[in-house]
Amino acid sequence: MEFMGGDEWSPAMYELVDLSEADLNSITGHGLAGLADAVAGIFEDAGVSTSRTAVYSLRDMPFGLARIYEAYTHESPESVQVFRDRNEALRWLID
Repeated sequence: MEFMGGDEWSPAMYELVDLSEADLNSITGHGLAGLADAVAGIFEDAGVSTSRTAVYSLRDMPFGLARIYEAYTHESPESVQVFRDRNEALRWLID
């Protein structure tokens, strides 16, 4: 969440999250729900009605956790799509 408070981040920017090397062993469903709520609040406070986040991972565990996060963002301004192909993720962000 520190990145989201920095000058280089804008709530309206589209993001590619690369989980290729991420260690997500301590992530829980409850933690993902809390993250989704916090991010939705940031977008709503900033007046952003829609944003895109593409999540990329070839590995099963990060991919599955990202799919769970995607489900938690169903009613959020943040539109999340999870991909196993990095180029598809980038295409989705720019379309």
